[in-house]
Amino acid sequence: HIPKHLTGLTRSNLIYYVRFADDGLSVVGVQSMVPFLQHANNLTDLDLDDNNLESEGFNVLFRALRNSPIKRLTCNSCGIGSIEIDSDHIPKHLTGLTRSNLIYYVRFADDGLSVVGVQSMVPFLQHANNLTDLDLDDNNLESEGFNVLFRALRNSPIKRLTCNSCGIGSIEIDSDHIPKHLT
Repeated sequence: HIPKHLTGLTRSNLIYYVRFADDGLSVVGVQSMVPFLQHANNLTDLDLDDNNLESEGFNVLFRALRNSPIKRLTCNSCGIGSIEIDSDHIPKHLTGLTRSNLIYYVRFADDGLSVVGVQSMVPFLQHANNLTDLDLDDNNLESEGFNVLFRALRNSPIKRLTCNSCGIGSIEIDSDHIPKHLT
């Protein structure tokens, strides 16, 4: 049940970028976007920066994007403290089940992620087969969270990882956990 004013947008096959930054979106707002997101067949870039999605809203969003062609997702300053998604809701293009493993860029900067949040991201990171750019700036990862993150990225194609202002005092990673393409 897509609102009439959005049906033309989703069927036009022209929309590839949507930015709802700083629009006051919360869980309810994301839930209202689900029909649009499920029918936006060419949407490759979604920017939801500076909204109050929190973990619950992000999980609703992620389930809505399950069959989408999203390549770039930014959720900067959205209050996402953790990402708890079961494997049934990982988008098909992230699981390797389809030919198109598309997503290459994710930004979770300033979302309140801590070591617990990073631990909750591990299944997502392990299924993001084309994720080359991950931005986690301004989170409270600390050394323990960074070490969990680095181990989770061991078999990933990640090329750019930014963790500025994350409270990482030390990095303690043994050579068995260095991503293969970096050795």
